[in-house]
Amino acid sequence: MTTRLFNLESYVDCCQYANQFNKSIDSLTPSPGDLPRGYKNLIKDYGNSHYLNQPIFTENYPSRLTLQTTAATWMGTPLSAGETPRLFIIPDTIDLLTLSTSHFLASQEAYLYSSAYHYWNNYSLCQKSRITRPLLFLNLDNWVSREMITIEMNNNIPILKHQTPIKHQFNLNPLDTYQSICKDLASAILQNNFRMLANQSQTIKHLANYLQKVAFFQQHIINQQNIIFVGEIWHQDRIFYKKVTVSRQTIREIILNRIDLTQIQNLIQTYPQYQFVLVSQYHPFIESQVQSLLPGVIFVSSQLREFDRIWQYKQNHGSRFPLFGIYLDKIEFKIAIEGQERWIQLTEGDIISYEGESRELIGKIPELDNKDTFRIPQDNLNPTLPIRVNGADFSKNDVPQDYSISVVENEVTEDVEVRIKFTLKPGSSPLLEVEDINNKYNIKAELTNRIVTVRYYGYIPYLKLSQTRAEKSQTQIELFRYNSDRWQNLQDYLQKVITKLDIIFQNNRPVTRRKYEELTQLLSQITSILPKNSYNLDVLQYINPEELTELTQILGDSRWHKMTNILNIYPTDFKEKINCVKICLIWVGKLYKFSAFIWSDFYFNQSQESQIIDDTRTSINYEYFLYLARTAINESRQQRYFNLLDNSERFTNEGYMWGYGRILLWYFNFQDSGHILNYRNHFGKILEYLRQQNPSSLNIQYKQNVFLSLSYLLGFREFDRSFCQPSSQEYNLAEQVITRFADDPIKLNQVSREKSLNQIFEELLKGQSTETDCNNLLQGS
Repeated sequence: MTTRLFNLESYVDCCQYANQFNKSIDSLTPSPGDLPRGYKNLIKDYGNSHYLNQPIFTENYPSRLTLQTTAATWMGTPLSAGETPRLFIIPDTIDLLTLSTSHFLASQEAYLYSSAYHYWNNYSLCQKSRITRPLLFLNLDNWVSREMITIEMNNNIPILKHQTPIKHQFNLNPLDTYQSICKDLASAILQNNFRMLANQSQTIKHLANYLQKVAFFQQHIINQQNIIFVGEIWHQDRIFYKKVTVSRQTIREIILNRIDLTQIQNLIQTYPQYQFVLVSQYHPFIESQVQSLLPGVIFVSSQLREFDRIWQYKQNHGSRFPLFGIYLDKIEFKIAIEGQERWIQLTEGDIISYEGESRELIGKIPELDNKDTFRIPQDNLNPTLPIRVNGADFSKNDVPQDYSISVVENEVTEDVEVRIKFTLKPGSSPLLEVEDINNKYNIKAELTNRIVTVRYYGYIPYLKLSQTRAEKSQTQIELFRYNSDRWQNLQDYLQKVITKLDIIFQNNRPVTRRKYEELTQLLSQITSILPKNSYNLDVLQYINPEELTELTQILGDSRWHKMTNILNIYPTDFKEKINCVKICLIWVGKLYKFSAFIWSDFYFNQSQESQIIDDTRTSINYEYFLYLARTAINESRQQRYFNLLDNSERFTNEGYMWGYGRILLWYFNFQDSGHILNYRNHFGKILEYLRQQNPSSLNIQYKQNVFLSLSYLLGFREFDRSFCQPSSQEYNLAEQVITRFADDPIKLNQVSREKSLNQIFEELLKGQSTETDCNNLLQGS
């Protein structure tokens, strides 16, 4: 018997078989994080079907008339040995509990995690690379995934650590990229060989599908400048097989045009503590470019290389040679013990289980001398136990699961004592069971969808707001500390700025326009030195200075106070000076809480405040409001900002309303600081202004900012039960504004692509907002 290998992680393979059997690739595409069930069903239906795999290179064709020499083939890749009929490569992100409940594998089927497969398939190269850090595999041929699983090495065996997945916002979509590359290549081939057909969309699509059908990039393409093969050309409802030529350079340029290696570089630099392994079928074409731009990255091909040899060795050594191990997930279930609900953990500490090694995990109660039995009361023979994996609800299709138990017998006259047991064996499906220790009753156990009571909100809970701020702060700190290049670039840049300040403002000498231009150019670089992250947040936006002391030490230099010399040149009519003041406001504002180290004064010159606010010639007032909001890091500054609205109609200013909402989102303490903000008065003033306006007369940015601010102001409902309640003047006014803007949906994709901001505000007002809506509102930046 031989084993047939199926890579269920490979989008490329799935496209090949979908085109071979005329199936829709879209119907086979799994949701991110789900098992590729559609693809496996295709294998189940057609895995034993023969098909003719025609060679595409002309040198493989006979020179004269002969009998058919190409043997019929099956799906998958045959290995030279093995007692398991089918071996499936599955996503790293699939945990054992998901496998145990999915019924994904049959009894004669085995699996291997994707990273473990590619490690062994390129074993010699990995060994040559002298791995000293945990591995992260980035595969350009796989289905889209939002997570990467860290791989630790233990005696040359890859160990997967599901407990700490790396969530990333990698913009490259391998599915779209592969489709685009095949389409671009088809277009180039037609342009070079059949120019008259080069603009016919159906012909391009057919040839692109043909390239996927023959898995063009996985062919053993001879390393030569021009590649000659037989193409399948569709023209006027007929198919022609024609010899075509395409240059290796053309293929390389098409691949590099669709794969942004700089994106990959940025991702790698974000996690310098890991050794990245880049996997791709495009390896033969772009190897030199990858090695040049991504030094230190292990770049390997996804084609079959060493795995067949490793598999043969595995057959001779069995469980003595595991292909992978797993840090066992932290699996817990909740149960009532003596009237109190408790989480019972099945695994303790860091336990590694190797492929083929069976482990039996039994639920125990530490407080009761590790008692391992539980009672099912006779008055509740159908209990449900919530399940958690690695601290999060275990879910199927995003629905939390309960472990439902039922005693099948009709007559039960006593409590039933049971033991809850998980048998885990990496490489095969885990087993979940509940056993009656007295062997009296038949007990059925299965996972079922949890019945969840949806909670609705009339404000964003302050605890949720505080937790979100803390989470974003921690994420930003990690990005900073784990990206040594970014940190070094910032240090070098700050040194340049402080040196330039020293030179320009030394001895109080007059500063020329050209010097202001030079300083403006230097300060404007901060947007590239401190770029927004994938969540559109400024790098320092939520970080508390005491948590990043490396930066506070640099900014503690007294020479930074010379920055005030720039601000003191306002007012001025010189464009060069105005631009320098504006970029200085942006520069200091981008420091957020770290701005206090540059200067302590919130307003750089209070006597000039009204001049700046009223100066609409150069948009400096807009940048001034943004600066004030970003640096409103304490109650005093926040109160002074909010007071601007009390004394004037600042709520009509776009820049002011941007800052108003952001202070509430970033800094404001709704629980203890209500005294510094006349929220009732502000809420009413803003609503009254909107009620009187024609929605079409207001620009979209202003409307986005004002409805965000109104939504955040409803947070005072949590601590002031009389604020904006039904039938109140505030509530009625809000309803009038909602009606006024009913035909003007105000969208902000950063918050929601489905709901408008005025719809979200209306649902909050009526206490009909979901937790998802509240979470989305906290993503405004």
